[in-house]
Amino acid sequence: MQNPHIRALGILTLMAGAALLVTLTGDVLHGQTGSWNSAYMAVQLGACCILLVDFFVRMYQADNRGRYLLRNLLALLVAIPYLNMLHFVGVHPGRDWYLVLKCIPLIRAFWMIWLVVMWLGRDKRALSLLWSYVLSAAGVAYVAALIFYEYESGVNPHVDGFGNSVWWAWMCLSTAGAEVFPVTTIGKVMAAALPCIGMMIFPVFTVYFTSVVTRGNPSQGS
Repeated sequence: MQNPHIRALGILTLMAGAALLVTLTGDVLHGQTGSWNSAYMAVQLGACCILLVDFFVRMYQADNRGRYLLRNLLALLVAIPYLNMLHFVGVHPGRDWYLVLKCIPLIRAFWMIWLVVMWLGRDKRALSLLWSYVLSAAGVAYVAALIFYEYESGVNPHVDGFGNSVWWAWMCLSTAGAEVFPVTTIGKVMAAALPCIGMMIFPVFTVYFTSVVTRGNPSQGS
């Protein structure tokens, strides 16, 4: 059984990820992604510290620490507060890199969604797996909408508000497609990537509901 302190740290990590997402949303909607934002910098530093503590505590409790480090190296790399480090040494990245560096820690937060939801639903594993994918899909769509809005707003006549970007991201993720066509390079890359991600995520829903129907039908599976 998982250590309760590890579970509590996992939930704290998820909360840190949520704080990152809220402050990133504020930066994008107020046009501050290409400038130092003291509030965001403080939140990112605190969140990344929590992410790093979570990583090293888990590594310390692992049976094979070297193997854990190798298998979870990406989790360590995305937990480093790169933007804070650049700010400390006086390096100012370009506008595009600001957004990338602000989004990197969210990768770790999405992973924590899966861990926490699986823990909360440990007695109903299939249901918790479903919710972990639902929340992951929602997180991917929301961050994609933020990035799309940041690059397309002002240059794409079809993007006249953040709501359009959210709708576009969900339509692309569901592979249904949208009548909003990207005009920037970043937007076009995302338009190609989101359906691919959606094709990896949504079959899980089909498998889950199929298993529910099969278990509910006594004539099946025997």
